Amino acid sequence: FNLIRHGKDIDLLESASVTIITYGLLLQKDLSQRIAARGFNTVIVDESHYLKNRKAKRTKSLLPIIQRSRRAFLLSGTPALARPVELFPQLSALHPKKWGSFSSFTKRYCNGFFNPRFRVWDANGASNLDELHKKLRGVMIRRLKAKVLTELPEKRRQKVIIKLPEKKEKEINIQMKELYSLCRNEGEAKDPWECKGRIYSLCTGLYQTCGLAKVA
Repeated sequence: FNLIRHGKDIDLLESASVTIITYGLLLQKDLSQRIAARGFNTVIVDESHYLKNRKAKRTKSLLPIIQRSRRAFLLSGTPALARPVELFPQLSALHPKKWGSFSSFTKRYCNGFFNPRFRVWDANGASNLDELHKKLRGVMIRRLKAKVLTELPEKRRQKVIIKLPEKKEKEINIQMKELYSLCRNEGEAKDPWECKGRIYSLCTGLYQTCGLAKVA
């Protein structure tokens, strides 16, 4: 198989029977065009809810690849995170004729209408959900966790202690002390939003630092 790690990693694209690529690499126009032109009998898209925005670059790059394949499987634990409109790009990728245009789909299932105040098409609602649910049975196979849990191995939890460089450890300890202090005194903060923002910033920074430490 061919695992594409960067934009120029396409030597085996024509000969490999299986090609694996990330969403991020598909944002490279030349690479996505080469893959689309290659054509595949089967395309498997993991975490397909990443295609929920039809205007996003990743969606525009991947849709032609899916539509040119003979078979396509879109895998997701949450195909629609919030609204029916998020299903449209995925359904259109599989059966563009069956689901019609964006306008007709959103009018029928998203209570779509033109918002004169903001002069935009508003498709954030939901309508005819029973009908949509019935139609989805023709393209969607749903598996509940309770039904497949017996097929999965038992969870294994393991604590791995990672030794950090002394300088980095001191930096983290300082951030942790500040984080604990902010969390304890959040209710008394003069500016609650500034306090929440700093807490979020510290959590994000610590998360990134821990991630880098794991792969170091």
